[in-house]
Amino acid sequence: MDNLCNDFFRNRMFFPVLVNGEEVCTRKEAMGAEKNASNIRTWAEYYESYKKFGHCDDGSIAEGYSWSTMKLLKDNWDKIHEFKELSKDMDFQKFVYLHINETYSEEELNGIKVNCQKKCPVKHTTICKEIENIVINILNE
Repeated sequence: MDNLCNDFFRNRMFFPVLVNGEEVCTRKEAMGAEKNASNIRTWAEYYESYKKFGHCDDGSIAEGYSWSTMKLLKDNWDKIHEFKELSKDMDFQKFVYLHINETYSEEELNGIKVNCQKKCPVKHTTICKEIENIVINILNE
């Protein structure tokens, strides 16, 4: 029996554990996600983290993703084209949009709004408008 249990836990690292059809975040994944989520510097890193740890999006991990989202949208706006390209994955786009939220300060939200209104590349107006509308809704709450 001990060997059976050891095999189960050893193999958990290689095969996702599903509960009710949804992937469960293992302790090891949660620890990795916790370190990673708030230290994302590029949209490519964000997408990689989302693919690896997106199913761990809860509590402080979710706050980390929110922090990284805000930093990218506010301080790295010149890379919005990278987000536009990655947002072809609609699940990723929804994930990012869910992390534009009330945890940001009014100043941070206004910074993102200004980016959307004044620094949006012409070919990205749709995505800029979507982000702007999310920010405006939060500011009006």
